[in-house]
Amino acid sequence: MNKLIKNELTKIFHKKAIYIVLAITIAFMILNAVMTKVFENSIISYGNDDVEFYKEQLSLLDKNNPADKDMYIMFKTDLEVAELSRKYDENSWQRYIISEEGNDVIQYMVETENTAKYEEAKKEYDHFIEKLNSGNWKAFAQEQLDEVNAQIKEMEESKILEKNPTTQNGNEQQIIQRLNDQKQELEWRLEKDIAYGISNKNQILDQWILGKQQLIGYEEQEKEKPLTYNEKYEKKNIEELVALSEYAIINDTEDKIKLSEFNNRYNLASSADSDLIDSFYIYTIFITIVMVIIAGTIVSEEFNKGTIKLLLVRPYKRIKILFAKFITCLIVLAIVYAVVVLAQFVVGGCFNGFSDYTSKVVIYNFNTNTVDEIGTFKYLLLSGVSILPELIL
Repeated sequence: MNKLIKNELTKIFHKKAIYIVLAITIAFMILNAVMTKVFENSIISYGNDDVEFYKEQLSLLDKNNPADKDMYIMFKTDLEVAELSRKYDENSWQRYIISEEGNDVIQYMVETENTAKYEEAKKEYDHFIEKLNSGNWKAFAQEQLDEVNAQIKEMEESKILEKNPTTQNGNEQQIIQRLNDQKQELEWRLEKDIAYGISNKNQILDQWILGKQQLIGYEEQEKEKPLTYNEKYEKKNIEELVALSEYAIINDTEDKIKLSEFNNRYNLASSADSDLIDSFYIYTIFITIVMVIIAGTIVSEEFNKGTIKLLLVRPYKRIKILFAKFITCLIVLAIVYAVVVLAQFVVGGCFNGFSDYTSKVVIYNFNTNTVDEIGTFKYLLLSGVSILPELIL
C-alpha cells in the first residue's frame, strides 16, 4: 500500500497543472491583499472627473423646468457634496461626517432655493460647516448627544406617556428605543474616544447601531406575524453582529481588531488573522480545481498512457489500487490545504505585519448565546473541516 501511494504521489507532483493553479492562487492572494489595502478603509473620494461630470450634467438641465427639477437637485447636491469633501483630507473625520450627513443638509438647501425656507436651510448648512471647521469631532458628537437627549426628554414628557405609559403605541416605543440606541452609541463614542472616520473601532460602532436598528424592525414585524425561516436566520445573524460589536466596544479592543463576515458568520480578529481563517472559504475554488485535476485523472490517465497494465500484473487487488489512489487524493488535499494556509500566512504577514497575528479569535456561540474566545489555529482547523465533506465528495 505504501509503495502504491508513494508511486501515485510521485506522478501527481510531476503535473505542471497543479503548480500553475497554485501559482494563480498565490497571485490572487497578493492581488486581494493589495486591493484590500487600497480600498478597504477609504472614504468616498471625489476627483476632478466627478466634479466636471456633475457640472456638465447641470449645464444640460433647467432648474425652472419641472421636468428637470429632480435631476437638477440630485446633481447640484452631488456637486456641492463633492466640492465640500475635497476641502478636507481624504481620511479625515470631516469627510466621514460629510458622507454620512452632508448629503441631507445640502439637499435641503438646494431644494429650498428661491423659497421662504431657504434662510432656515442656509443657517443649518452654515452651522454644519462651522462644526466641520472646528476640528473637534467630540464637540460634534456632544451636540448630537444633546439633541438625542432632548428628543428623549420630549417623548417622556409628552401627554400620552405622562397620562398612562402603558398606552404607548408600538411606533412610539420604537422611536424611543431607537433614540436610546443612538444615545448609547454617542456615549460610547465619547467615553471610548472613538473618532469618526475609517478606524476599525468606528466601523464596529457603526455596525452596532445598524444592527440594533435592524433588530427593532424584526421585533416590530414579529408582533404582526411570525417570522419566516429565512427572516429568523437573518435575525440570528444580526444578533451575532450586535453581540460581537458590543463586546469589542465594551472591552475596548485594539484598533487593529476588526469585525469580519464570511460564509454568513461574523468574527472579531486582526486583519491578518481574518484573512488567514477565511482562506479556506476564499480559495475554495482553487482548492477544488486542484482536486478535480487530480481525482479526475488519477484513474483515467492509467488507461490513456497504458500504465494500468503495469499495475494489474502486480500482486495487488483492484480494490487496493483504487483505495491507494483515494488515500493519495486525501493526502494531496491536506498538502494543498497546508500550502494555501502557509501562502496566506506569508502574504498576510507581508502586507499587515507579522505582529498583526494574534492568538485568539472572538466568535458568537449560538448554543449558549454568549461571546467566546477561540484559538486562531483551532478556528482555522474548524474552518477547514467544515468544507472537507464538500471537497471529498
